[in-house]
Amino acid sequence: MATGVLGLLYYLLSNISPIEMSNLLLTLGAIVFLMETLRLKSTRFNALVLSVMGPLMREKERHQISGFVYYAFGVALTLRFFDESLALISCIFLIFSDPISSMVGIHFGKTKLWQGKTLEGSLAGVAVCAVVTFIYSIALIPFSWNLVLFSLIAGFIGSLAELCTFFVDDNFVIPLLSGLGLTLINMHFAFY
Repeated sequence: MATGVLGLLYYLLSNISPIEMSNLLLTLGAIVFLMETLRLKSTRFNALVLSVMGPLMREKERHQISGFVYYAFGVALTLRFFDESLALISCIFLIFSDPISSMVGIHFGKTKLWQGKTLEGSLAGVAVCAVVTFIYSIALIPFSWNLVLFSLIAGFIGSLAELCTFFVDDNFVIPLLSGLGLTLINMHFAFY
């Protein structure tokens, strides 16, 4: 969450456009992808990287491309393809809902859905995404019951996006599918 919050703060405080941020993330993602490819092909380079970055990496990232590459590309494409406000909400889903859903699922999940996902984790995701949408939106638009409904639907969209991470890393899928879903429901509510 800390890395995502830092990236979000950089974006908000730097006053750069969504396209400029997208370009920056695509460039960073490409550089890290090349370094990760080299790391995975060279045992020596991998050992060096793991000695420095190992404590910050997930166990699975030690032997495959790190989640940052997927994060950079997913957020970059979301900022490029969707309205800025909806793209930011989608990225905030990734920053907060993904890890909180995972924590709730690991510690309290009893009802298995599929691929390690639990009903309890998914419901936590719905709640986090709905709250995030409402808090972000209320800062920009006046309160209305339609905003509450929009936030609740957005909660389900964010949680469903997290469930749809079958073949590609969730850092890539969550912001893109959330951005698409939010764009489609916004056509009805017309907030953004």
